[in-house]
Amino acid sequence: MSGAASLVIAPILLPLLAGAGMLLLNGERHRAIVAGLNVTGTVALVCIAVILLGMSGAGTREVYRLGNWPAPFGIVLVLDRLSALMLLLTNVLALATAVFSLARWHRAGAHFHSLFQFLLMGLNGAFLTGDLFNLFVFFELLLAASYGLLLHGSGIARVKAGLHYIVVNLAASLLFLIGVSLIYGVTGTLNMADLAARVPAIAAESRGLLEAGAGVLAVAFLLKAGMWPLSFWLPTAYAAASPPVASIFAIMTKVGVYVLLRLSLLLFGEGAGASAGFGSDWLLWAAWRRPCSERSARWHRRIPHASAAFRCSYPPERCSLPRGWDRSASPVQRSFTWSARRSASAPSSFSSSSSNAAANLERT
Repeated sequence: MSGAASLVIAPILLPLLAGAGMLLLNGERHRAIVAGLNVTGTVALVCIAVILLGMSGAGTREVYRLGNWPAPFGIVLVLDRLSALMLLLTNVLALATAVFSLARWHRAGAHFHSLFQFLLMGLNGAFLTGDLFNLFVFFELLLAASYGLLLHGSGIARVKAGLHYIVVNLAASLLFLIGVSLIYGVTGTLNMADLAARVPAIAAESRGLLEAGAGVLAVAFLLKAGMWPLSFWLPTAYAAASPPVASIFAIMTKVGVYVLLRLSLLLFGEGAGASAGFGSDWLLWAAWRRPCSERSARWHRRIPHASAAFRCSYPPERCSLPRGWDRSASPVQRSFTWSARRSASAPSSFSSSSSNAAANLERT
């Protein structure tokens, strides 16, 4: 294992150590020190992400084996251009969020900065892991931190939305475990690279069970990504969260999209035999047509939902577009056309609700 490959674990170790250290410095007297550690640690994560992106620029993959156990028996972290890009995106957004929270939001409750670092640990680990079970572990880690962050600042609306959010994600985690169990029962491995090698050789009588497990796993990821029609929890949770928390939550829905993209191309690509292209006919672009809420505080929290839909959308020739839409237009052009039509239909309600949302925000 090269010295450069050892840097792959840094985005997981650094927030773990920073978050643990912040817990030891809990209290009002050390709030400034903890805030400084949070920002400093996040800056370091951005620098590490830039280095890792440069390492992956040549198209090579770096593999870090924890404990130096060989795959598929040991835990592996894999760095490629997609995971490096997601790392950089996550930590740049986290840096902006950490700086913005220093205005007053981090004083609204306890342990904001330590939970923030643990959330980054789970996010970075989810993007780097090369094993399905450890993907579940990192998912649960980031979700456990997100529960505390969503409730940060208390209030009836946040507690209600937080409990709803917890129940939904616990249900998704149960589906995650069921899907992983089915896949392991058929293939005997959870290492992603090993799965890609074994899927084409799965016997015909076992292929249905494999695809059932993949389907259950996809439902779990679609629910976590807030994709239509499983996005019922997202607007309420984002509207109730404080602004810094809502901003970092925007990247959490992309984890589900990232995993769907990673597994669909790796396990059900052209070389997957009879399972090639499994699930590719799910037209998720319908999330663009989900009606917006009349309340501004709920409406603008749908932006992460729409961006996740864009990442899962299919080319225009695979979709049936609404009447009057130009099929040759790009998805971005169509989305702006849709937004303009919705805004033109109810400009007054949006303006009034926007002012009400701003007033409510000032009172929190």
